[in-house]
Amino acid sequence: MDRNRVALTSGLAGLAGAALWLLEAVISPPDGQSTLSSLVNIAAFLCMAGLIYGLYRLRAAGWGRFGSVMLLLWAAGHAAIAVATVISMAAGITDEENPAFAVGGLLQVVGGLLAAVAITRGTVLTGWRRWMPLVWVAYFTGLMMPVGFSGDSGTLAMIVLAGWAVPVIATASAVLTLARQTDDRGVRGAAGDGRADADPGHAHPGTRTRP
Repeated sequence: MDRNRVALTSGLAGLAGAALWLLEAVISPPDGQSTLSSLVNIAAFLCMAGLIYGLYRLRAAGWGRFGSVMLLLWAAGHAAIAVATVISMAAGITDEENPAFAVGGLLQVVGGLLAAVAITRGTVLTGWRRWMPLVWVAYFTGLMMPVGFSGDSGTLAMIVLAGWAVPVIATASAVLTLARQTDDRGVRGAAGDGRADADPGHAHPGTRTRP
C-alpha cells in the first residue's frame, strides 16, 4: 500500500472512530452500557487503532525501532479495549472486574505518551500536526482516566468523555493532510515531466539532443 493510500485510509478510520465514540456517548444508558453501545465502542476503538497503525506505517515517529514499537503498543492498547469489551459481554462481567481494561489503558498511556513524544521530534508531521497525538494522549491521561476512575456519570463527566473525540479528529485530520501533500507533489512532478518532454532544450539527464 502506497503512502498516499495509507494516509487516506488511516485518517478516515480515525474520523470514523471519533464519530462512533460520539455516538456511543449519546446512546450509552446512564446506568451502564447496552449491547448496542458496547458494539459501537468496540468499533470505535478498532478504528482508532487503525489510525495509530497508519502513523506507524507512515513512520511518523521516525525510522528508529523505539518509536515504531511505541506506536504499535499504543495501537495495541486500543485494540485491547475492544477485546476487553468483547470479554465483558461474553462473560457478563463489569469493566471493573475485567483486568484486560487495565492492560489496555496502561498500553495507551505508556505507549501513547512515548510514541507521541517521538512524533513531535520526527519530520513526517510538521507544524501543528506534530502535536495532535500528544494532545490525544494527554486528554486521555489527564481527563478521561480520572473521570473513569471516579465512576461519575453526570453531565459534566459525559461531556469530558465525549470530548475525547476532538483530539482524535485533529490527529486524523493531520494524517489526511499527508495524503493531500502526496497528491500535490505527484501533480507537480507530472507537470514538470510534461514540460521537460515538450521542451527539446530541456532534456532528461543522461540523454543527448541532436544539433
